[in-house]
Amino acid sequence: VFLANDDGWLATFNLQEAIKSNVAHSISQLKESKLEVELLSGDQLHTVENTAHAIGITQFQAACSPQDKLLRLQTLKQLGKKVLMIGDGLNDGPILASAHVSIAMGKGVPLTLAHADYVLLNGDISQIPQLIQHARKTMRVIKQNITWAIVYNAVCIPLAFFGLLTAWQAGLGMAISSIIVVANALRLTQFSTPALASDASLKAK
Repeated sequence: VFLANDDGWLATFNLQEAIKSNVAHSISQLKESKLEVELLSGDQLHTVENTAHAIGITQFQAACSPQDKLLRLQTLKQLGKKVLMIGDGLNDGPILASAHVSIAMGKGVPLTLAHADYVLLNGDISQIPQLIQHARKTMRVIKQNITWAIVYNAVCIPLAFFGLLTAWQAGLGMAISSIIVVANALRLTQFSTPALASDASLKAK
């Protein structure tokens, strides 16, 4: 930015957006989780390039319109990728709505918040690796419970059919099976993100 008056040039100001201190570490955590991280931005190339290098992102695209972001998303989908989109700007609305999962920052524009699956109310990006880790843990627990249910039914139903299990034994076994499934699922309650809101809760408000 140049400052001048009728006599000519007075000063030059170089402006640069500050990067939050925890962003680079969060990107590193995502990479350690075997995730590919890309940066799509509507800013100019030199700004996006400097930011990407500062936070450890090697794949980036500058001067993106909403259509450019959607095109990149469609390309990733065609490659069989599952895409998590994170954004807060007005031009992020379409891609947030089209991504497999989307997260918006709490201070984002209303259109972005409306199209996101989840909203980080405090805008703390460091919660995203934690959220992904919890999602993976949830899937593991679901698969464990399904596996247990299949094994239990595969064993107990034939036994009950041939009269090798009495009614009370079958009922007791079913109750114990349900307790095991619930107890396994309760392990997920150890995770807590008070600054995270789902799309359903936002609409309810």
